[in-house]
Amino acid sequence: MPIWVFRMTKAILAYVIAMLPAAVMADAWDEFEARCLLPFEHFAPVVADDLERLTSVRAAVFLSPNAIQFTLPDNMILYSDPAPIQKIGGVFLPEGEVERLCGVQGTRRDVDQGLKAWIEQQREGANYETVLQSYSGGFTMLVSAEWIEPRLVLTVKRDQDTGRVDYSIMETDLES
Repeated sequence: MPIWVFRMTKAILAYVIAMLPAAVMADAWDEFEARCLLPFEHFAPVVADDLERLTSVRAAVFLSPNAIQFTLPDNMILYSDPAPIQKIGGVFLPEGEVERLCGVQGTRRDVDQGLKAWIEQQREGANYETVLQSYSGGFTMLVSAEWIEPRLVLTVKRDQDTGRVDYSIMETDLES
């Protein structure tokens, strides 16, 4: 075998090994999309069967006494609430509007590529519309269009100081 083939193979192998942890470790958006977003869009329960349940409240959101929280890798938290308190990003919602809630809190990566790609795809397909976005990019709220009832409300809250992020989705009693 020529020496250049050996060196090339060694370089490729080193690159694959270096990239493996990043590919294996899901970020908060990936966890949210798989465990909350896709199940809600398909009228399915939250995906948490493989997770360990937390016994004490750790998520920094307004949850009802019926809420359940689970540990995720990389110090992330999955929370699920069948009867959530009606508050999103400091704004109270009308009574009875939110039917169920699911979210993931974690550390924001440098760029939420999955989220950016998803938002762009939703805008192109007119599946969700942005109804509220802060100038700093710290808070975004999207509402599902007429393709699904009940309507879904997706929120993204980013803390620029701590690097924490919270993705949540709520099933509402809003109709198209």
